[in-house]
Amino acid sequence: MISTGTKDRIMHRSLLILSFLAFIIAGTAWAEEEEAGAQGGADWLQQKVETCAACHGEQGVSENPAFPTIAGQHESYLYHVLKAYRDGERENPVMATQVTGLSNAQMRALAKYYAQQESPLYTPILDR
Repeated sequence: MISTGTKDRIMHRSLLILSFLAFIIAGTAWAEEEEAGAQGGADWLQQKVETCAACHGEQGVSENPAFPTIAGQHESYLYHVLKAYRDGERENPVMATQVTGLSNAQMRALAKYYAQQESPLYTPILDR
């Protein structure tokens, strides 16, 4: 017969192992998503940037006041806006069409690209 203390230790160890495995699986899924976004490579990114330029201008500097300048904007902000359009939390039929089917990694790549562009925007560095 197994004592209550032994059962508790076995249960505790089992939960620790399951937690560890869940952590590893989540990390693997994130890495696979990042790799999938990278597989589109520079060609994919360049094609998408050319599409974005139709409204947001070359390198994300809009010449039309109807469309925002996205160059130099905070990377985190750009990523969250793209994600909100994709997930239907923000509504704009044109933007929704442009981000449909994009992975999180692809949206991160776009956000990073535009955040690194020269910009007329004033975007102060925020302390975290």
